[in-house]
Amino acid sequence: MLIGNLKTYHAINNHSLINRMMKKVMTEALEPYGITLTEFLMLGIIVDHGPTGVRNTTLAREMRLEMPVVTKIVGKSQNLGLLEVTPDPKDGRAQRVVATNKGIKTVNEFDSIINKESALWLEDIDEQKMAVYFEVLNSIAAKAKDVKKLGDD
Repeated sequence: MLIGNLKTYHAINNHSLINRMMKKVMTEALEPYGITLTEFLMLGIIVDHGPTGVRNTTLAREMRLEMPVVTKIVGKSQNLGLLEVTPDPKDGRAQRVVATNKGIKTVNEFDSIINKESALWLEDIDEQKMAVYFEVLNSIAAKAKDVKKLGDD
């Protein structure tokens, strides 16, 4: 199969290379914050949910993680002062996870660092092409979330 003018395996290899490169850069940049890439991604999703926060079950579903993993990450992030857990006003049995000011600041600082780091790779690619690339990734990710047997990592 061809994807554009690339054979499938070349396209997948390029995607894999970019993924490994970004993972390495992000992991190294996160070291001073004392959090892992998965912990940062979860914090970013919590920040995106705004001041009302999000339930752990929603985090697990959005990130395709098992509940014990979510609970562990929430506990560690809470101990670091990046988020807090509050009762859900609509359901007294449930809790919501909300980013603290420190958590929001961490996400914003790290986004700035990654934007600077990735600028070298992206400097010759126009904004419209990047927008299309991210739209395609979002479409694939949305479909992948519907696949029941998709492996978690």
